[in-house]
Order: sequence, then C-alpha cells, then structure tokens
Amino acid sequence: MGKSIQRESEIKLNQSINDRKARKDLGVLDKAHLKDSEEKYRLLAEASHDMIFIIDLSGEILYVNNYGASQFGLKPSQMIGKKRSDFFKNSSSIHQGKRLRKILKTKESVYVEDKTEFPGKIFHLGTWLVPITDSSGEVISVMGVSRDITKRVLLDIELLKLSSAVEQSPVSIMITNISGDIEYVNPSFTKVTGYKLTEVKGKNPKILSSGESPKSVYKELWETIISGKTWQGEFHNKRKNGELFWEFASISPIIDKKGDTTNFIAIKEDITQRKLAQLELIAAKEKAEEMSSLKTKFLANMSHELRTPLIGVLGYAEILKNDLESYEHKDMVTTIYDSGKRLLNTLNLVLDLSRIESNKEEINISKMNIGEITTKAVKLFELNAASKNLTIETKIINNIEVDLDERIFIQIINNLVTNAIKYTDKGKIIVEIDHINTDVILRVIDTGIGIPQDKQEIIFEEFRQVSEGLNRRHQGTGLGLTITKKYIEMLNGTISVESKENTGSVFTVKLPDNKIVTNEEIKYV
Repeated sequence: MGKSIQRESEIKLNQSINDRKARKDLGVLDKAHLKDSEEKYRLLAEASHDMIFIIDLSGEILYVNNYGASQFGLKPSQMIGKKRSDFFKNSSSIHQGKRLRKILKTKESVYVEDKTEFPGKIFHLGTWLVPITDSSGEVISVMGVSRDITKRVLLDIELLKLSSAVEQSPVSIMITNISGDIEYVNPSFTKVTGYKLTEVKGKNPKILSSGESPKSVYKELWETIISGKTWQGEFHNKRKNGELFWEFASISPIIDKKGDTTNFIAIKEDITQRKLAQLELIAAKEKAEEMSSLKTKFLANMSHELRTPLIGVLGYAEILKNDLESYEHKDMVTTIYDSGKRLLNTLNLVLDLSRIESNKEEINISKMNIGEITTKAVKLFELNAASKNLTIETKIINNIEVDLDERIFIQIINNLVTNAIKYTDKGKIIVEIDHINTDVILRVIDTGIGIPQDKQEIIFEEFRQVSEGLNRRHQGTGLGLTITKKYIEMLNGTISVESKENTGSVFTVKLPDNKIVTNEEIKYV
C-alpha cells in the first residue's frame, strides 16, 4: 500500500513538472503570438484607406497611420506626441472631455461626425472611437477610425436643398414610377387638387381626369416621355371636390447614369385664373371686332345714304348762287353751299375710313414722277392759302421716279396740306420732297399753332384733336391725320411729327421704294 501511494505521488509530481514546462513554453508562444498579431494589425492599419489613430486619455496622439497623416500633408512623426487641436480648427475633437467621459463610463464604442478645418481645406469626418482596456478592464486609451465623408455630407446638403425646394415649390410636383403609378406629390399638389399623398400614392394620375381631354393627347404624352423627351401641354382636370380646373403640365423622364428611365416627373401649374382671363379677352376681342365691323358697315352705309342727297343740295345751291339777284338771298344760299361742302368733306373722310377698315381700299402701284405729282397737288391749295394770307411753297430736292400708289400719295399730301392751312394763321407752308437710300421723304412744314408735347400722340387717333370739346378753336372731325396714317401704313411707311407750341410743326412721311430712279434732266416750274 505504501508503494502505491508513493507511486501516485511520483506521477502527480511529474505531471506538475510537465505542466510548469508546458506553461513556460506557452508563455513563449504567447509572446511570439502577440508580437505576430501586433505586426499584422500594424500592417492592416498602414494598408487601410481610413485614418487610424490612438490617443491617450489626455488627447495626446500615440499613433497615427501613414494614410491618415498624409490626408493633411503630414507625416506620422509630425503628429505623434501632439493633440488634434494643434492641427485642426473649429473641430469638436475626439479628445473632448464629454466623449471621453462617455467612453470611460460605458466602455462602449462611439460614432461621431465632425467638420474639421485644416489650413486650405475643410473635411467632414465620420469617426468610430473604440476604448482600449488593460488586463483589469480599465480604459487606458482610445483608438479611432476616421473616414472622409465630405462628399457624402455635401451631397446630403444638396439633397436637402432640392428636397426643400420641391416641398416648398409653389407649383405642383408629382413623381411616378415607369408604369405611371404615383410615388410622390408635394404640398402644392395637395393644395391645388385636395388629395393628400396617402390618398394618391400607388394610384394613376387619371384620378384627376375630367374626361374632357381626348385619348390622342395621352397617347402623344406617353410616346413623348417614353422616347426620353419632355411633353408640355394643358389639362382640364378635376379636383377632389369635383371642381374643374386648368393646369399647364411639363412631364419629363428621370434617367439614371446608365441611360435607363427610372421615373417620370410632372411639374404642373394651376392656370385656371389665367385661362379664364384669356377666354374673357378672346370674347372681348371678338366682341370688339364685331362692334368695329358693325361700325364700319354703318358708317359706309350712312355715308352713301347721306352723300347722294347732299350732292343734289349742293348742285341746286350752286345754281341759285348764280341766278339769285337779291344779296340777302345769295348770302343765304352761299351759307348753304359752304355748309354742304363742309358736310360733304366730312362724309368723304368717314367713307375713306370705313373703306380702309373694311379692307376694301385697293393699292395700285405704278411708276410715277414724284416731283411732278407733288407740285401739281400743292398748286391746288394756293388759292386756299392765299385766302388766309399764307404763302405755300414746293421744294423738290431731287428729281426722282418711284413705284407708288399715285392716288393714295396725293391723298396723303392733300390731308397734310389741308391740316397745315387749317392750323396756320400767318407765315407759310412748305412741302418738301427728298429721298434717302430707298425711302421717299415727304415733309410738310408750317408756322402754325403747333402741338403740345403731350398731345402729339393723340392727333393720329380717330376723332381726336389738339383742341377738343365744344369750345375748340378749329372745326373738323379729327379724322384727317388718322386716315393719313392708315394710308401711309398701307404703303409700309411711317409718319412722325416734330412740333413746338406757337411755333409750328413738321410732319415727316417715309415711304419705301426699291426702284428709285434719279432723273437729273427733269425740271419743275
């Protein structure tokens, strides 16, 4: 029995020796294994494209990998032994007390995002902070892994801007999938239609249809956007409450980087009020055109109806002027004749205006000697001018031949000269003909009462004069210059006026002619 106990003791001793030897060998292995692991982690850290660093509890940098230091144009040796605040500005750095206290307390990792300013560059960094503990479990340092998230942050900012713009846009915005099912609508859509996003999501936009648009419109719409183009048009749609409204829509495909269409976006504006105003304007325009047509027809008919008997009155008045011997009776007949002439002139003007406005005035272009025609036309006014002690002159600066409507040209001269004589009490009137390049220039110059600056536009309007009302100084309908301007515009010309009150006026007419022929041999008396 004693031998058995001894034998058992020897076995235990040998086992103890072997265990100690094994532990000693294991310790050597542990150190080798730890060294190998450290080398692997160091190589892993140096190969990483993230910034990896270790700091102590005071914030001093104990280690930083090459990539991390190179991001700031530095070497690890330039950063180790210093604090982050020595390099970066405006950074809520990882060594700040609040974060370190949290790590010390919880012994858990923390993720933070910081905006870090380094001379000449701004970074946005996303950093994981991991506590490093000793054998007793106490935190002795902190390892950080930082990644540059600047592009992502800037993209998030841009996306936030775009999202805010869409949400706050005053126009309706709707996004659908490629099948046309609604995925998103902005608040303006809800305001216009009455439908919330939850009510229309997954549904087709046809829930807004009033049924008034033909199928061909939707066919054209789909063919356009499927081909990658933008479709624009108007819809007469229906709100949630059944009220109809007009909207202008611009619908486009959303195409990804591969060139594939992923969605469709519709930007729509409520144009109901604009459409109603447009319809009112069209109705008003049609009404005005109808009234103008009726006025023109009325004036034409009345002119003809009044002119026929008036010519008879004038004829008999002229006979009586010659046959009556009584001075008193002759004076009465003269008054009748002069009044009739004035009325006939008014009727002629009204008839001219109605003929122009009804597009019944014909233009007949022919070659004519502009100087000769002007001289003959002005000569007819010499007696009329002399009755007011006025002189009238014709100045032909160039002897030219042009292609114009002779009848309309003479009418323009007659109206302008008549107007000049009427409003000139002393001095003279000059009718001047010239040409510049391809323009025939007609000037009628007078020394009359002139036209105030604020009245120089209205004189070309129908039935308007410088002096208006019952107490106006000069008689007339106010149609002479209106008809003159219309005649000039029929010949693609222009008329302008320069005038000073109590000094006189200059009316300048420009008439285009592409076939001006100068003839130096023509002489005028």
